[in-house]
Amino acid sequence: MGKKSRLKKRNVKYSIILLIAFIALALGYRYYQVQKDSHTFLLAHFENSSAYQTNKFNLEIVKKPKDLQKGLMFVKKLDPNKGMIFVFPTTKIQTMWMKNTYVSLDMLFLDEAFKIVGILENVPTLNTKTRKVDKDSKYVIEIASGGVAREKIEVGMKLKGDLSKLSQKKP
Repeated sequence: MGKKSRLKKRNVKYSIILLIAFIALALGYRYYQVQKDSHTFLLAHFENSSAYQTNKFNLEIVKKPKDLQKGLMFVKKLDPNKGMIFVFPTTKIQTMWMKNTYVSLDMLFLDEAFKIVGILENVPTLNTKTRKVDKDSKYVIEIASGGVAREKIEVGMKLKGDLSKLSQKKP
């Protein structure tokens, strides 16, 4: 076998090894992203005392102070089944704003038992006016405007899902 032939076989062998390594790296990164996302999102729905259930929402969990302040700023489009749940460190009258927020939102204020204590619908975009309800809350959920009406969400309904993800242990 000539030198050229051996070099060609070696190059093919190294190319295959590099391709396998690249595929393994890409699959590993994708697995990491899926695992990371599964811990930062909550798949949940609302339910009333008559067992009526809304469709499920995929809610991004926000706990860190800088993230609580940023919220959905700069988001240009929000799918109807997606949103954000803010986990505040204390239960009190929470205030929200729409600074740099380009999509109109419905805001749901929940107490420590995950019961809706107040709702604000169709909150206008791009302003710093503070928004609140007159009841203490621990959580605030923001969904695309119209979601409350579409899903028939009302004060008194409870959030259902893997609520252990909302624990304050890991900010």
